[in-house]
Amino acid sequence: ACLAWACARAVPRPLGQTALAQRGMSYKAKAQKTVHRPFEHQAPYHKVEKDASPEAFMQAQMYTPEALQPENLTRNCYRMVVYGLAVPELLDRYAVRAIELAPRLQPSQFSVILNAFARAHCRHEQMLQAFSKRMAPRLSQFLPMDISQTCNAYAKFRERDEPLFRRFSSEMPHKLPLFEGFQLGNVANAYARLSIRDDLLFDDIADEVIRRPQELAAAALLLVANAFAHFGNQHARLWPVLADWLLESYLDLAAEHVALALNALSTVSFEHDALMRTFVRGLTEEPLASEVL
Repeated sequence: ACLAWACARAVPRPLGQTALAQRGMSYKAKAQKTVHRPFEHQAPYHKVEKDASPEAFMQAQMYTPEALQPENLTRNCYRMVVYGLAVPELLDRYAVRAIELAPRLQPSQFSVILNAFARAHCRHEQMLQAFSKRMAPRLSQFLPMDISQTCNAYAKFRERDEPLFRRFSSEMPHKLPLFEGFQLGNVANAYARLSIRDDLLFDDIADEVIRRPQELAAAALLLVANAFAHFGNQHARLWPVLADWLLESYLDLAAEHVALALNALSTVSFEHDALMRTFVRGLTEEPLASEVL
């Protein structure tokens, strides 16, 4: 009797429609969980665009610089200025945090933060002092872009830190061949705006301009010309090269740029007949004539 009862219990019984449906859905769910979709999460482009928008940025870390580490502090400071979201009170908090992190900042981070504050026309004395102190021993690690941006920022701040710029002067000569054309112009312009004269450095800059003038756009040529004129530097080999390439690129010059170039040439008493005729003719024709009026 016991054996018969056990056999009866072992006989499979037919399932109803509801049970079959439930079991089928269960198997389907299990199968779905194990399906591998290798390309489903590998195109986060929309997420990147959303994260990079000003709205997402405002909702993230912008208002808590005290909690940021060097990389995020640098990135957020730059984006805040680029997006036009910078206000003096917030920039002041960023400066305080940058001072705290100064011992850990990389050369590129120094230059980006300084450049962001310069673009926002926000000068913070304590930050400049802390950065000057921390940057000076590490100038050997600065790349051309770092040097160019730092010099440019100090020039915009009118921060005449002569000891720091003397250190830059000793560090730059062997790196100048790696500078882009616009970076040469920025460095020369910074020294001129701060009236820090260094004839040896300017001789090296002149050599680079003479060696590759085609790499300097019209704006960079003007910066170099005005910087040398500021110090009355009548470099015998540089001015003919500057004049020739200004003549080549005069179509890119606005009326005010032509005036600056003429002023630089007259300051060092350099004459270039073809350039003078071209400039004078250009100022009497459109579109420069309208700009002059």
